[in-house]
Amino acid sequence: MTETGHAPIDLQVARQSGGRLTPGPRRRHLRGAGICATAAALVLAACSSKSQNSTPDSSSGSVRVGAGIEGDTITLGVLTDATGVFAALGKELTSGQQIFWDARNAEGGVCGTYQVKLEIKDHGYNVQNATSLYSGLRGDVLGIQQLLGSAMTAALSDRIEQDSIVTVPLTWAASLTDNPDMAVLGPTYDVEVVNGLDYLLEEKKIAPGDAIGVIYLEGDWGATTLAGASFFAKQHDMSVVEQKVTPGDQDMTAQITALKAAGVKTILLASSPGQTASAATVAATQGLNVPLVGNNPTFSPGLLKTPARDALIANYYNISPYPAYDEDVTQEPLADYQKKFPGSAPSVTMLSGFASAHVMSEILEKACQAGDLTREGVVHAKQSLTDIDTGGLLGKIDYSRPGVSPSRQNFILRAADTGGGLTTVKSLYEGPTVRQYSRG
Repeated sequence: MTETGHAPIDLQVARQSGGRLTPGPRRRHLRGAGICATAAALVLAACSSKSQNSTPDSSSGSVRVGAGIEGDTITLGVLTDATGVFAALGKELTSGQQIFWDARNAEGGVCGTYQVKLEIKDHGYNVQNATSLYSGLRGDVLGIQQLLGSAMTAALSDRIEQDSIVTVPLTWAASLTDNPDMAVLGPTYDVEVVNGLDYLLEEKKIAPGDAIGVIYLEGDWGATTLAGASFFAKQHDMSVVEQKVTPGDQDMTAQITALKAAGVKTILLASSPGQTASAATVAATQGLNVPLVGNNPTFSPGLLKTPARDALIANYYNISPYPAYDEDVTQEPLADYQKKFPGSAPSVTMLSGFASAHVMSEILEKACQAGDLTREGVVHAKQSLTDIDTGGLLGKIDYSRPGVSPSRQNFILRAADTGGGLTTVKSLYEGPTVRQYSRG
């Protein structure tokens, strides 16, 4: 699937000269970027060494390094979708990450020493491709900046843990929090679902005793969405009506017909953007005027240029870890994107890419402070972080509690004729029901 009007991205690392990214103008928006510059003298010394075989030493201030670091360059892998069903989202995620690292490198890089290079591979939303590409990348990267896709992440999770490679999965399945190497980017899908339903309950869009419909893709995404819906339903005397789909199912007529017959008062979506558009269109045609609530991968702004536009604007809610472009914190990343791709209008998914790079930067800086930029050192640094602050792009993130969602805050967005196709209706929302929630 491609997004109408989306500017193409060059899937090569931007602006290289002599093996290093060429610095651009100094930026102000990287909240965590100046850690080494403002730390104590001992930490400054720790950030200065580039020896491939050095070990931490309080007198010499050296930093241990290993796989994924050559000279003054850190290589991070990107396993994305540039040609498959989530291609539009994958390209914007990668753009957001590259924009962050371009600015971060211009400010001096990680620890004021290391420039970060992204090694980008397209798996085409195919598990076998992702597995093969990971095998080719694993020996050459310090971390995985992006692993897109629930099925791909599930297939690679055990190998990533064995290899001790900190990975930012661009999927929010609750099971990933059990893996110490996975840096889940905010609230897991189940937490978002509970918050989304709490919001609808507060707004009197649903009521205790109602039936909740769920259209979901099989896999961790769908399973996590169902878990959140089931917990909420139990707390509020509701029922859940399930409709499972495959990636190849693009016509949601049968599913919507079944949900209408069951009398559902809202429909949760764990589906591709094309399936979201079909569900909205069919529901409108059948007179099923209920809220449609989807996690962030269910939407792209190109849907508002299809016949589904009116139905989406009327009823679609996006439960997202990051805001829409009407929040002040989004303006600098958006300006940087539009400078790189003049005339383009990215979805809010680009912000997820930018925020994910910010989180990886915080992890790497913490590892540098500890004097250990080996893979094991980076994993340890990630697990020690309890309050990552991205300046409002995400809620506060705590990676210190295995098996627990790193955040319980997300944004509630609505489809709208505005930049990115979404507008924020609730910022960093945490409903009352989610405070009682824990994974079963």
